Amino acid sequence: MARGWTLIFWGLVIVFVDYHIGRFNVAPDFIGYALIVFGAHTLGQYTRGFLAARNVAMPLIPLSLWSYGRPPPLPAGVEITDAVLLFCMMWCLLGAVITFCEERYRPVFADYARIYRRIYAGIAILAFLFEQAARFEPEIAGGYVNLAYTASLVLLILILWLLHQIRDEFSEPLPRPWPQ
Repeated sequence: MARGWTLIFWGLVIVFVDYHIGRFNVAPDFIGYALIVFGAHTLGQYTRGFLAARNVAMPLIPLSLWSYGRPPPLPAGVEITDAVLLFCMMWCLLGAVITFCEERYRPVFADYARIYRRIYAGIAILAFLFEQAARFEPEIAGGYVNLAYTASLVLLILILWLLHQIRDEFSEPLPRPWPQ
């Protein structure tokens, strides 16, 4: 089980944190999506919601492969498809985390995932709208794109912390009872 959580953890890091050396992306998104697909597939045996996240993440692999190395801006249809699929993947993934935690009587973790899911939805929608506005009128969007990006990074750190806590909680062996 720990392997699935770890794959999703590192997949999200690769997808959401872009590090470029010149025009070269050191950690391309398709690698992150592949890690998420494998991790969600592994955890699918525990909660079916992970299989939905896996199925939504699968088309993101060829889409990000196609867009890898292409100079921005990408065609609007590609950007919209990518944003919608990413939104749906995160929605399904956090929904699976909620279900997983509720089924194992960890309501605090489920509540955190529920809160992060709502915040992610708000940030993702606002960031998408600001990016689209910046395409046509860069002065209108101003620093809002950077603000949305910073807020999404803070939220990513919180989500990663939650995944780490869940992995540690459910990957530790149960203590042995006292000998009688």
